[in-house]
Amino acid sequence: QSGTQIAPIAVLFHGSAEPTRDTHEGAKMTKTFTIAAILTALSELYSCIFLWFDHDASTFGDATLAPANFEGWKLAQRGGEKWLPVERQLSFFSLWVAINKFFFSALLVICAFSRDGLTRLLASFCTGVGCALYFTQMSNLLNTMEEAGDVRPGQADEMDGAMKMAVVLWLVAFATEVHDSYKNNRIFSRKAKTE
Repeated sequence: QSGTQIAPIAVLFHGSAEPTRDTHEGAKMTKTFTIAAILTALSELYSCIFLWFDHDASTFGDATLAPANFEGWKLAQRGGEKWLPVERQLSFFSLWVAINKFFFSALLVICAFSRDGLTRLLASFCTGVGCALYFTQMSNLLNTMEEAGDVRPGQADEMDGAMKMAVVLWLVAFATEVHDSYKNNRIFSRKAKTE
């Protein structure tokens, strides 16, 4: 039915719900999700630039995760022709990561402008979990690389701090979507009883 929306919390936990009218009082995008999505997308798109175009770190310097800021790339550069496969593989995976970051950013922005509460709720949950997954393996690995001199000093702490902020940001966005869903469900339930 046109102009209606299913209450996302009811669908997730009860399997079905009565359709609710898309009115001014509810079923609208939350500003929290939109802000979180835009900030994340801008950060990811910035990293796309050096992952695509600055493999040698000549433009953005040593403050990025460009391939040239890792010791493996430097070894490949110094190793001559027999190390060219390593350099090519690092370049390929850098481009692969950049493409995925672009897709991810585009999908986040699309979700940010969606008026469907279930879409935003699931997107915020999955993004928060995705950010938290960094700490399951990548954080320890980057710390090991820093101790071995594979990356510049302080890079592991910087990444840990950035990812912790991202997790908190998306937890807040998820909590806001849950609250908004419950609030909208109550509004429409009261309206249904009075009609």
